[in-house]
Amino acid sequence: RLVLFMEEFGNYLDDLISKAGKPVISGDFNFHVEQQGNAAAKSFISLYENKGYSQHVQVPTHQCGGTLDLVLTRVNLADRVEISALQVAPNTGIDSDHYFVSFEVPVLVDFQKEQQYETRDIRHLRKIDIDRFRGDLKAALPSTEDLASLTLEESLSTFSEVLADLLETHAPLKSWNFKINK
Repeated sequence: RLVLFMEEFGNYLDDLISKAGKPVISGDFNFHVEQQGNAAAKSFISLYENKGYSQHVQVPTHQCGGTLDLVLTRVNLADRVEISALQVAPNTGIDSDHYFVSFEVPVLVDFQKEQQYETRDIRHLRKIDIDRFRGDLKAALPSTEDLASLTLEESLSTFSEVLADLLETHAPLKSWNFKINK
């Protein structure tokens, strides 16, 4: 299982190189990195160091001693994240044999970036009261006799105008701003 973990973790570190951002890897690795003679720990340290990572926790993180909980960041200047205020607290407030490891990392937020919005005109057609709409449509349309005296184009034009007016009354156009995700 150790060989499989080392292989998969090595692949994971390789994969992070191709990703955007500056990785910070932290967690309970269960390797006693403080023990110089521990073969598994030496292999693990060699693995992350050869992949360009450094480890920041230098004190025990377990109630029986041992530095098992680690914080890894890239070594090179371009990808390195400055870890500050790293603390290991024995009292976690929960039933755990591991100590609480906390640290701070700088986060850059672009407050100048202006949100972009698109304005769309929308009608809420589903909110139309169909019975009221039908009643208003009957009242607004010319009588059958009046329609008979109109040409087909005049009838269609009249019908379109009536429908447009009723639509504006029952489901008026409203402008909505939508955030554009880029």
